Parts: sequence; structure tokens; C-alpha cells
Amino acid sequence: MKPHLKYGLIAGVAAIIWNLIMYLTGLDRTEMNQALGWVAIILTLVFVVLAVKEQRDINKGYITFGGGFKTGFLVFLIAGLISCIYFYIHLTVVDTGMIDFLREKTMAEMAKKNMPEDQIEIAMKYTNMFLSPGVMACMGFVMNLIVGAIAALIVAAIMKKDPPVVSADQIQ
Repeated sequence: MKPHLKYGLIAGVAAIIWNLIMYLTGLDRTEMNQALGWVAIILTLVFVVLAVKEQRDINKGYITFGGGFKTGFLVFLIAGLISCIYFYIHLTVVDTGMIDFLREKTMAEMAKKNMPEDQIEIAMKYTNMFLSPGVMACMGFVMNLIVGAIAALIVAAIMKKDPPVVSADQIQ
């Protein structure tokens, strides 16, 4: 199995497990939710490094910047696809109250900032457009690709090792 596929699948499953842990412990409804969400990204980043290292080993110790980027980005792509499909299922089947929780939390934050009622109503109309399982999963996937591209660029730059250039004089 190709490294990007193997580690992308592992990272996707790890993200699902992490999401379930957050849900089952109630941490997904706490102030720590955003900070703990980075754990899934860091886990995926670890799997990107492992995939690029394995691909480099397959290539006899060498990997170009482009090859490292491709491998790393594909890990994020596969993991992101798996985790976003699960996230959609999670919001529509497992935790159907999460959308309502997010609406209430958003309204409470606006009220805390002493926003007038009419402004809260207008803001919630726009907020509600984004608070649907499909939109949230798609936005999560796009954000995953953006973070994945940046992470893959960094990992590829650090781990690249170009094969030695052989000149015509050395071939003889």
C-alpha cells in the first residue's frame, strides 16, 4: 500500500476516534473544544511525516520537494475526506443537538457583547446559513486542505533529499 494511502486512512480513523472521544467526554461543548481540535491536526501532521519518511525510504533515501509535498498533501486529503464524511454523519445521526448548541452559544456571545436584538436577529440569519451539517463538513474539508497544503510544504522542505546529480563524466 502506498504510504500516502496507508497513513491517510490511519489519520482519518484517528480523527474519527478523537471526535468520538471529544463527544463522549463532553469536551466538544466546552471552551477547550477549539484547542483540543488541534490535536487531530497534529496527529495528521505526525502521519504526514511518517508517510514522507516511508516514501523517502522506498526511494532509497531520496525524495524531492515535489514528491514530499505530494505525499504529505495526499495524506491530508484522504484523512480530511474521511473525517469530514464522518463529521457530517456525526452531526446528522450521532449528535443531532450540536447545531442547536452552536446556535445558542453564538446568540449568547452576541448578547454578552450587548448587541441590540435586531442586530442579533440579522447576524443569526447569516450564521444559520453556515450552521448546517453539509456546509460545516464542506468548510471543514476546505480548511483541512488549506492547513494540509501549508503543512505538506513545510514537511517537504524539511524532509527533502534530492538524489545526487550524475554528470556525463561520471557515467564513463
